[in-house]
Amino acid sequence: MKFNVALVGCGNIAGGYDLNSHREEPALTHAAAFAAHPKFNLLACCDPDYAKRNSFKEKWNFAYAVADMEQLKNIDATFHVVCICSPTHLHELHLDEALSLNPKLMFCEKPITDNLQSSENLVTRYTEKSIPFVVNYTRRWDPDVCLLRNEIANLKWGKIFSVSGVYNKGILNNGSHLIDLIRFLLGELKLLSAGRAAYDFWKDDPSVPVLLETTNGTPVTLNVADAQYYSIFEIEFVTEFGLVRIEDGGLSWSTRKVVDSKDFPGYRKLGVTVKRAGKYREAMTQAVENIYQILTQDSHTESGGISALETNKLCDEIIKFVEYKKQPEEYWND
Repeated sequence: MKFNVALVGCGNIAGGYDLNSHREEPALTHAAAFAAHPKFNLLACCDPDYAKRNSFKEKWNFAYAVADMEQLKNIDATFHVVCICSPTHLHELHLDEALSLNPKLMFCEKPITDNLQSSENLVTRYTEKSIPFVVNYTRRWDPDVCLLRNEIANLKWGKIFSVSGVYNKGILNNGSHLIDLIRFLLGELKLLSAGRAAYDFWKDDPSVPVLLETTNGTPVTLNVADAQYYSIFEIEFVTEFGLVRIEDGGLSWSTRKVVDSKDFPGYRKLGVTVKRAGKYREAMTQAVENIYQILTQDSHTESGGISALETNKLCDEIIKFVEYKKQPEEYWND
């Protein structure tokens, strides 16, 4: 048996990032990852843009290409998996409409919605219908990240002294990935303070520098860059036994381990940087395999709706911290 998949939205994360990829390369997108798995069937794609959806249908060999969710409902088939890959401001509408399709599993792009109350309501409704709700915080399936999580838990790096990251393109859209990654590795976070908001890409989703801490008091600093110049997603862990850096979104990693100083006897220092390629490109393939295991063996996911809500709540708290003085300029001129 193959499980039927419907994709809502035919943009980059749906399949666009893999348009020029070779078949042997790991998938970065929903369409490519599901197409590569032998137990899934790409049944229907949905997008209001006629040319886009039909080009998408031909590229990924979908059986149907439709304009909206109503037309999806008219297809006489069971949709086992529905993927919400539409723009964030449409997630609430599409998640609501998808409930009437009675999918066996929902796979939603992050964030769940751009409104915390709506996100909470939708996760509750899917839970009440016993529909597994998986959110694409992709790095939770990255083999390197999973290994680092085990290493941290087993004290391979000793005590974590501090964490610092940098991102851009919005606290909800990209910053939430960074926050969710740290939550996955170190546990829950508390907001201590937030700085000046930078509207560097989305008019309603600022990039915000923040100071957080873990439940055991480890400081976590998130800095920002301007998406008009370049994209960035990086994080550094300062630990008892050295530094660990996740670079280029996880496509590259580097470490520096503590060594004895040759110049100053009795002192210890950080050694040379060791760089290696990361395994981030394998994450989407692992996500689809996790979905298959949920459908066939009732397996657990590390990126479910309840967990994603906690990330959503923290992002909402950050935005409200900045916005309570109305505009960023007014905040700094008080």
